[in-house]
Amino acid sequence: MKIIYADFCHTIVSRFTLGWYIRFLLAKRLRLVTLLLFRLGLCSLDYAVARATKDISIKKRLELATAFSRKLDPFLKDEVLRILLSYKSKGFQIIWVSAGLSEYIEVFANRFDIGGERYITSTVDEGDFNNMYGERKLSAIKIFESVNKVDLSCAISDHISDLPMLEHCNEAIVVTGPNKELIEVGKKRLWRIIEC
Repeated sequence: MKIIYADFCHTIVSRFTLGWYIRFLLAKRLRLVTLLLFRLGLCSLDYAVARATKDISIKKRLELATAFSRKLDPFLKDEVLRILLSYKSKGFQIIWVSAGLSEYIEVFANRFDIGGERYITSTVDEGDFNNMYGERKLSAIKIFESVNKVDLSCAISDHISDLPMLEHCNEAIVVTGPNKELIEVGKKRLWRIIEC
């Protein structure tokens, strides 16, 4: 099996999407006090996620995820899209590994024919927010690989927090973005760097 592990925020789109999505849900669901507190930094991401996703049907959540994913279209990084489609055409399975939520990542990825074989993302389970970030990504990848035979792996990301994931793979691709530290590491290690 050939895998490309792809980060989402600032990698395929030029925005951090999780906070934006939570603000979108809070606004659409008229949870305005929480929205204000979250925007002012007076409540935690965990609390805002719990309030945004509380008592919402799967159908309504998918409807909102679809509406939100359309807002991401102007921020698509075309070069990264081409890279992912190229790997997919070479038989690589795309696995999204992101702090974002799969509900909008999946809708977005399917609309651009990228899809995804699996989504290793942050989750909300009965109001509990489990953030897929940094070392947690590599731990989840190792669990996936313990039950799946991966012959060749590649990772693509923009952020230094994904360094463990990039180091773990046979090939690493660094996407330019607001985090300059990973670009410097990528240059030193002669990794492929994509200017977007």
